Amino acid sequence: MKKLLFLSLFLCSLTGFAQTLSLPIDFESTTQTYTFNDFNGGGATVIPNPQSSGINTSAHVAQMVKSPGEVWGGSFMELSNPIDFVAARSFKIKVYAPRAGARLLLKVENLTDGAIYHQLEDTVTTANSWEELSFDMRYINLNKQYSKIVFIFDMDVMGDGSANFTFLFDDIQLVNEGPYLDQIDLPVTFDDATVDYGMTDFGGNYSSVVADPAGGANKVAMATKSLGAAGWAGTTIGRPVGLATAIPLNAANSKMNVRIYAPRAGITIRLKVEDAGDPTRSVETDAITTQAQAWETLEFDFNNEAMGTAVLNPAYNFNMASIFFHFGVEGINAGADTVYYFDDVKFGPSGVGIEELLEQGLVYYPNPVREVLALRADAPIGTIRLFDLMGKEVLQRQADSEYVNMDVSMLPAAIYWMQVEINGIRGSFKLVKAE
Repeated sequence: MKKLLFLSLFLCSLTGFAQTLSLPIDFESTTQTYTFNDFNGGGATVIPNPQSSGINTSAHVAQMVKSPGEVWGGSFMELSNPIDFVAARSFKIKVYAPRAGARLLLKVENLTDGAIYHQLEDTVTTANSWEELSFDMRYINLNKQYSKIVFIFDMDVMGDGSANFTFLFDDIQLVNEGPYLDQIDLPVTFDDATVDYGMTDFGGNYSSVVADPAGGANKVAMATKSLGAAGWAGTTIGRPVGLATAIPLNAANSKMNVRIYAPRAGITIRLKVEDAGDPTRSVETDAITTQAQAWETLEFDFNNEAMGTAVLNPAYNFNMASIFFHFGVEGINAGADTVYYFDDVKFGPSGVGIEELLEQGLVYYPNPVREVLALRADAPIGTIRLFDLMGKEVLQRQADSEYVNMDVSMLPAAIYWMQVEINGIRGSFKLVKAE
């Protein structure tokens, strides 16, 4: 009996020892067990390194095959002890991907409470070559514990199990890599090498910092609405911690402006600001694009809150901003309107378009309007276009006159965007059509 008890305790001891797992993880240890827990189409295993080259000539690596299941399919590993983020807060992971632009979402999670987590995403820049990705965990909540490491490649894209969705990764380590980049703040230009321009996507949007599509030497943000994106998909401009300083919005200073490069005119762009620590404290407003494949500055006035959203409360601490492209339209219905660029996110009025039209003496009334909208200006008014909140053009009028009476009686009662052009200058105004 004593021998059996000793053997049982000995086997338990070996089992417990073999199942320990701690950072760094290089898949070479004979004393650690590299157990992957796959979910929703993700499948990870440890294999001999099939691409021993460049920065990674180790004997073993992890392979992830993303098969049909869910767009968030992946795998996770459980560590024996919570991760110590006090001493070091930057993850490094070597990745070998079949294509440039592939993304790895790295998530750390509490062992028993999935609502406690912190996640970041980085993008592969070179196909078929080992590359080291970085994940700055500087803003993680140190009051929580994290014992799971979750790996999801190409979040929001359905895998098909092919070579195009087969990824290798290795050498998962936590390092102290300071000095760290500065926290993002307004104005956001994407050109300052000392600023952390990492952004936070949600709802099926994904973003990166790229070269100006118009050929400039500057950097801009590119946002793509994936096929599976929700109508509310968007991008928070910065990490979840928000901006370094609060946006000083109030009734007298209620505007922000953003440069936008969109695939066509008539697309609704929403801007939302909120308290990073309390998402119930927010205000949202819309603007509409007037250009196609060209840069324009859109102005967002938070005194004109989006329908069904909260009004501007200047007592709130607005230290986070998020932008939503083609708001209200799901990715599957967006057609070719999926890729957008933005730059120069600033506080204050735009100084172009609307202000210049008002200087031309433009007035329009009544608003709300039931039947006939009157427009007056000091110079001939050119094209007048009305769009609904989904970005669909519902009415157009070529005026070429300083005095215009426009029949809108056939339009359903709703909120519209009216684009007015005078001497080549365009501006958009909110118009309410009453019953």
